[in-house]
Amino acid sequence: NVSGDGCTSSCVIETYERKVFVTSQSFNGNLGGIYGADQKCQNAANNVGLTGQYKAWISDDDDSAASRLEHYSGKYVLLNGRKIADNWVDLVDGSIDNGINLTENGAEIGGANGWVWTGTNGYGNQTNLTCLNWSTNVLYNGTEGHTSSLVQWSNYAYLRCSYNIHLYCFEQYRCGDSLVQ
Repeated sequence: NVSGDGCTSSCVIETYERKVFVTSQSFNGNLGGIYGADQKCQNAANNVGLTGQYKAWISDDDDSAASRLEHYSGKYVLLNGRKIADNWVDLVDGSIDNGINLTENGAEIGGANGWVWTGTNGYGNQTNLTCLNWSTNVLYNGTEGHTSSLVQWSNYAYLRCSYNIHLYCFEQYRCGDSLVQ
């Protein structure tokens, strides 16, 4: 009911940049499924007072990041305003403009600490290496990206599910899911 929160007072979507961050906390591959990963992103956002809904950039064997996340027509930016992509099409064209290397706290993560669980390629599709649908931290592997990479940001390599690494978190709808795209 208030302008400036992503929707006008008459619930028309405002031009707004979607925020993106990498979690400061790291997790093993047993994320509690993709919805557990989403909750970890939402908790990270809530803990620092970020408003809006956040979801993890993650896929499992049934759902891709491209099918789960909003296809926003505006910019995706880090919390400091640095642009990641002009819009959804630019986000999933195989490369991004800047690495997703700032946490919800504004700290930079990179180098040996810059690994991120994704199960997703740079086009938003599943890679089918998902730590048994993000339900285990033993025996299996998961696709990971890297915070410093512009091309392999989402699909750098794979790691054993026992490793503790981060998640990418993307702001979603601000007016409610009924006003999609």
